[in-house]
Amino acid sequence: IAGNTVTMTSGTGACSLTANWAADNNYTSATASQSTGAAKIAASVTFTGAPASAAYQSSFTVASTTNASTTAVIAASGACTIAGNTVTMTSGTGACSLTANWAADNNYTSATASQSTGAAKIAASVTFTGAPASAAYQATFNVASTTNASTTVVIAASGACTIAGNTVTITSTSGVCSLSANWAADSNYLAASATQSTAVGKATPTVTFTGAPASAAYQSTFSVASTTNASVTPVIAASGACTIAGNTVTMTSATGMCSLTANWAADNNYTSATASQSTAAAKAGSATAIASNTPNPSTLQQAVTVTFSVTGSASPTGTVTVNASTGGSCNGSLSAGAGSCSLTFSAAGSRTLTASYSGDANFTGSTSAAVTQSVNAPTASLSSSNLNFPKQKVGTTSSQKKVTLSNTGAGTLNIASIAITGASSGDFAQTNNCGPSLQAGASCTLSVTFTPKATGARTAALSITDNASGSPQQVSLKGSGS
Repeated sequence: IAGNTVTMTSGTGACSLTANWAADNNYTSATASQSTGAAKIAASVTFTGAPASAAYQSSFTVASTTNASTTAVIAASGACTIAGNTVTMTSGTGACSLTANWAADNNYTSATASQSTGAAKIAASVTFTGAPASAAYQATFNVASTTNASTTVVIAASGACTIAGNTVTITSTSGVCSLSANWAADSNYLAASATQSTAVGKATPTVTFTGAPASAAYQSTFSVASTTNASVTPVIAASGACTIAGNTVTMTSATGMCSLTANWAADNNYTSATASQSTAAAKAGSATAIASNTPNPSTLQQAVTVTFSVTGSASPTGTVTVNASTGGSCNGSLSAGAGSCSLTFSAAGSRTLTASYSGDANFTGSTSAAVTQSVNAPTASLSSSNLNFPKQKVGTTSSQKKVTLSNTGAGTLNIASIAITGASSGDFAQTNNCGPSLQAGASCTLSVTFTPKATGARTAALSITDNASGSPQQVSLKGSGS
């Protein structure tokens, strides 16, 4: 109390007031009292800090004041939580409701204050990747998307591509493949979208070009094959040791390389392409044969003509050598794949003949099978080894004396010459019916006359040169002139 003004200093209990009067000259002292019950009053409180709206996962701080002695207990419900004085938005929808409660103390009654914040959605964090800067016709690639929202992406393709799941297929050779990813809004996140694009072009075609062997012989043929997923047909060219007609390659040389190239032009969807292969040229095989060896049997020193042929994929050229197993050889040139040469033999008996071709620029060499050549020897036999003439008058001619030449051997007797030789060869003369040869078993007659040119003894010889052993065979001629 101050003066007559009483101030209540508590909200509980009673305010007791006593008035005391002292005695004066006339009155005794006196006392009077009264009391007032104390009552609590409403506390003065504030609760601030909540914004009108706040985004999902954002936070803010609230503050509370009071003139009471108690501390506010703050509770959060709805789209938020609170820790201390920090409020965190836990949703993007609804409202965050905040309530501050103060308990009563000795002087103040309990108090409550509230505030609220509207929840707001936030932008989702999204990625959309995988599209290359460019891609060829019919190429495929995968795209990927992520988000922190709860919704599933819807991916759409337009322009030069289609999409199935996450796999994009390029469907054109020009333009742009446009891709868009769209996420719907959920409770916490706003709707979102992302895009990417790929420029498209012609694809590289898949081609094959096969069939060429590592090597091929002169004038042989082989076929090549080509494939592609493009719409064009290849143009195949040959150079070097070959030519091509359609898909058939013909080797035109036995040396060098056959180079083959397949070229595909570009079409609406694919670029141009080239493939090549090559084959080493090789000599072709040949076959040599002896067609004939005539005469067979032959006789000593008689020419044997050997006819041969060499065959191949064309007409081989060059030289063939014929060899006898007993020694001796001859050479002949090929003309249109055939030729001949001649051999003579100085010894009787059987031998084999083979023809060997040495090859040329296009054909390999080859050797024929052996053929048998028989050589028969003649035997020259004279019926007399001497002719003796009686005395004959000089200048006159005697009667004939005869000698028989017989071939008692197996071969033909070839008679090179029949002549009178010796010191008095001019005194004798001969005639015969032998001819150039005598077959085996045949004979002929030689007739000799004597015409002395001087007196006295006259000698000469009848000489027969032939192919028989002991040639020349001789008959001694004797006479006397008178």
